[in-house]
Amino acid sequence: MTSHHFRSGALLAVALLVAGCPSSNPSPGTGKPDTPIAPVATIEPACSGCSAVSPTQYSGQGTGVWAYSNGTDQPVSIPVSLRNLKGQNVSLVFSNDSGDAQPMPMTAQGDTTRSRPQAAEQREVSPSFGDQVRAFNQSGWGQRIEKLRALRGEVPPTARDGGDLPEPTPAAQLGDSRQWHDGKTDTPRDTTLMRQSTTSDGVTVNFWLEDSESDAEKVTGEMLDTLSTQYTVADGIYDFLIGVGGPLWGAHNLPELIGGTGQAVNIVFMKMDETGLAGFFSANNAFTRNPSEADTLSSNQAVVLFIDTSIMYAEDGGGIGTALLTLAHESIHMQNFYRRGVRLGPDHVMETWLDEGTAVMVEDFMSGRLLATYNEIADTRLPQYTRTPLYACPVFQWPEDREACDGYGVWGAWGGYLNRQFGIDFFRNLLNDSTNKSSTDMLDAAIRSVRPQSGTVPELRRWAASVGALIPAENAPSGYGYPARTETGYALPAIDLQTLAAERKLPTPGATLPAHSVLPMVRRNVTGTFIETVVVPPRTTLSVIIHDGKV
Repeated sequence: MTSHHFRSGALLAVALLVAGCPSSNPSPGTGKPDTPIAPVATIEPACSGCSAVSPTQYSGQGTGVWAYSNGTDQPVSIPVSLRNLKGQNVSLVFSNDSGDAQPMPMTAQGDTTRSRPQAAEQREVSPSFGDQVRAFNQSGWGQRIEKLRALRGEVPPTARDGGDLPEPTPAAQLGDSRQWHDGKTDTPRDTTLMRQSTTSDGVTVNFWLEDSESDAEKVTGEMLDTLSTQYTVADGIYDFLIGVGGPLWGAHNLPELIGGTGQAVNIVFMKMDETGLAGFFSANNAFTRNPSEADTLSSNQAVVLFIDTSIMYAEDGGGIGTALLTLAHESIHMQNFYRRGVRLGPDHVMETWLDEGTAVMVEDFMSGRLLATYNEIADTRLPQYTRTPLYACPVFQWPEDREACDGYGVWGAWGGYLNRQFGIDFFRNLLNDSTNKSSTDMLDAAIRSVRPQSGTVPELRRWAASVGALIPAENAPSGYGYPARTETGYALPAIDLQTLAAERKLPTPGATLPAHSVLPMVRRNVTGTFIETVVVPPRTTLSVIIHDGKV
């Protein structure tokens, strides 16, 4: 599912207690914890061949990273003393290694806000259409199958197997008309088959356009030519998808769903800007209609995804480029559903954060194939993450649409890091994992398949240090930042985080550090020795980063 717009807003992060101060400038931290915490350890260099000379010395130039991980359930006081600074900024970046929010030793004076404000705090808000689709794709479709199987033991076979169940759909021809249920309204949409292509593996792809959107001022034939060609051309969107993740649909043993052979892929372009979505895939449409289950009657009984037409012609819609990336994004939702849910079973379905995350990561790879001068991560999602800011948003919880957090921005920043650190082999292994059911286990296994000594938590720490301190691309330590990838056919541009410094906003301190989230703080223009005692929350890593750039 793809969102139309960024859901911006002031995200309130977390506060921490700092005791002492840098030798050259005062620390903003004040106050003392209720129970003094004795220093028990210190930071250690967390990069090799870099400017972190020792636990207490910076080389004087370049990038150095030090870290301390608190693996206990109590806060730990860490003395930091680093010498040989020459006016550089010092970044203190906290990353919550755990799946629980961690209390900070004390909150900033007068701060009673929460880190993730929601509009629902003021009034009850029904789930958005997008949230409803995500929930059904994740668990609702499996619950429906259980319900249908229970009904089969209760209703007469004549009612169960009657004429309301569809005959195999005949192949559509150019110019054919068809009504499609949009999943939101009761009135079906009238469309016409405008383009039809065949993929390299023989699958028919139908491109339908809502009749009211076929207009010289709206969706033109030239637009449809571009969309259909880029989707099915050799090394286009479809070929990329099947190359990394297998077929979008195929054989299965779930009688509640449409057949596994001979199915065309249908792409329906219709105006749906009122949904707030640029496109969506719904597992509901894979069900055969069953008179015993009213909810199935809205199924289109087809392999289908929907793309909003207004993004192609509205002034702020993004144009044909947005439509192409949305096609790739929604297609991987379709593929994820078939590969994991239909073939392996409902208990293998990706959690929403990984389903959406992989779709955002696909946009990163496809940008270079489809758009010559634009990259979705570098030009949109990563700036969104640092500018909003989204540091306080949990990586492994997909926010509802009414929340201030934006999952696309979070996973653009995090997924773009993973793509560049690990490349296409990692991504392919992630999609095709048939061993692990848990999404967190899938991600950890994919990381270890490329970097065996690492894992999800170590990479979250390095990513947090990278985006929290805006580590420069030039001479970035190995394992940090957003380096270029050069695999043939899967190249990704390097991203210099320094280009984001002018508009980056630091989060406002709050009371807790949300699960798997980040808190950066900065001590500016330090000369000589930086000295500070920092209280590290439970299950949290402190990274200290010094470099010659801006923060």
